Amino acid sequence: MLVIAFGSGYYWQRTHNRPASVLTSPDSPLGDLSGFRQIAQDTLGLVRKGDLPAAKSRITDLESAWDKAENQLRPMDSEKWTSADKSIDKALRALRSGRTDAGACGTSLETLIATFHALDKKQ
Repeated sequence: MLVIAFGSGYYWQRTHNRPASVLTSPDSPLGDLSGFRQIAQDTLGLVRKGDLPAAKSRITDLESAWDKAENQLRPMDSEKWTSADKSIDKALRALRSGRTDAGACGTSLETLIATFHALDKKQ
């Protein structure tokens, strides 16, 4: 049982924290952001279901992955990286505030997802 539980946890961690390295993309100034966008969408889904504790945990996955990729992403386009970073920070603040408001969390996550979509287009 312990081996199965550990293996399942390991698999979940590996598949849900994908964006450690970023693939370059001719259509995006910061490369392939789909992994980051997926985490933001997962988080939004949790907020919409009313599971704010799980959403707080999932947004931490985004924060960790984004921080790990910073040295690769920031030199690609510092201005666009900063824009995305600020949007991530707003979503983090919304989810971690003392009085978490699901509506504000949803709005900040929708804005973040829109930011990622905008960056996926050639500028």
